Amino acid sequence: GRGRIVLLSGEAGIGKTRTLDELADVARRLGVQVARGAGNPHPGAPPYWPILEIFRELSAARPMQRLRREVAAIAPGLLAPADEDEAGVADGTDVPGSDATRFRLFDAATQCLDRASQLGPLLLLLDDLHDAGGSSLELLDFLSRSVGRMPLLLVAAYRPDGAMRAPGRARSLARLAERDATRVAKVEALSDSEARELVRRHQRRALDPEWVETLTRRAQGNPFYLVELARLLGAEDDARRGQPGAAQELPPGSMQRLLQDRLAE
Repeated sequence: GRGRIVLLSGEAGIGKTRTLDELADVARRLGVQVARGAGNPHPGAPPYWPILEIFRELSAARPMQRLRREVAAIAPGLLAPADEDEAGVADGTDVPGSDATRFRLFDAATQCLDRASQLGPLLLLLDDLHDAGGSSLELLDFLSRSVGRMPLLLVAAYRPDGAMRAPGRARSLARLAERDATRVAKVEALSDSEARELVRRHQRRALDPEWVETLTRRAQGNPFYLVELARLLGAEDDARRGQPGAAQELPPGSMQRLLQDRLAE
């Protein structure tokens, strides 16, 4: 019955989004209500965008309709953000309005989540927090002061390198990480044995053990690179893999190819 905020950090491709997916599946099986949002790097993204996505999911449930109306009446900017200066979104300082207006808005959002949690425990998931504006981070910091008394778990995933691109955003994250109700968890790289097992599970045909070792060494435990390189190698000509010494190096340009293929999807 005690709430918590967890900041899930890790490099690109390390498995943060997959971790959120698994958490959501477990929570739903336990009857926990799940709502999800994500930061958006688009320069036109309005303030509070990932929080807005969460409130939209929560308000879709019939018992939440009244709460949605209450929040809209107290803080209309939360559920229908007005257009803000684009530069503010880019540098992570897009907190609109006066201090008093922001306080009322943050308090309304916190009250709404408190009441929603009284209907049943909540799991709130935020992905790509490094792409969220300063307004969302300020709201989370406000929420962290009250979340301990709610049956609510909020897990927010972010890339440290992405957050550092905007000094204001980095400072807000650092302040949030220091709150009593906040815990920071890092998604670590896979061990060599875990990496080998992941490659085997995603490879249609058995790879030469030397190839597996090459993959695990090059990918350095990053699941995205492991899986994509294994798929790429599966499409390589068998003659290439059969050449003497071929298992000692990846095909030229393999990393560039897999990134180009994913970007083109």
